Amino acid sequence: VWLNAGSKLIYASDFGRKDRQVRLEGEGYFEVARNVGCPFTVRTDVLDVTVLGTSFNVQAYADARTVEVDLLKGRVEVAAADGRRLSLLPDRQARFDRTSGLFESHPAVTALAADWINGRLSFVNTPFREILDKLQRHFNVRIEVSSEKAARESFSGSIDLRLSLDEILRYIDMDNDRRNTATLGPELITHHNLNQPEYDEQTLPEPEKLPVPVSAAGRVPAVLGAAGRGAIRVQRPDYDPCR
Repeated sequence: VWLNAGSKLIYASDFGRKDRQVRLEGEGYFEVARNVGCPFTVRTDVLDVTVLGTSFNVQAYADARTVEVDLLKGRVEVAAADGRRLSLLPDRQARFDRTSGLFESHPAVTALAADWINGRLSFVNTPFREILDKLQRHFNVRIEVSSEKAARESFSGSIDLRLSLDEILRYIDMDNDRRNTATLGPELITHHNLNQPEYDEQTLPEPEKLPVPVSAAGRVPAVLGAAGRGAIRVQRPDYDPCR
């Protein structure tokens, strides 16, 4: 089991004797040994995922609108609290929308959902806001985007999570005509043009990183698209988005 930032796994002291049940809060990647007589179940607040033996990723953060199950190998049964069920085969995702109650499955590049265990954040046509949510949890900061246009943009690419938050934001393709300013003191940072050559890297403190596996891939991430105009604010002091 791999746990992502801000996640918790709970299991009974007699785990494996009668059954294999765990409760997940946050995000986890599971590789489960096959045992026909003792299925493995991951329980979240809205979905239960039951398997015999397989590899899959479950994202179930309490503050996220959706709960997602991505299947890489094997087969899983996903059940909602109201009794609705879905059977997943590899390269499919089950998604439950907390707001609308929509519960459906669709094809997905499921390997990308679990890329965080290799120290990378990968995405395809993902809204900028969702990418920032993941960066908030990883770096334990709050990021605010004042531009609605920027928040609605979608991106495809892969980010090496060994980079600092400032480096990652620079690599995201923003408009090139914005200025970059930094206000220290309470460590509130407003990013305008993150690609400005005159920018002094030493004026910004290095954000603390949560422990993650280091990717064997290169350091340079590829992020495609344009976020549009609007400032990005990164706030660090005593803020825990998973609290």
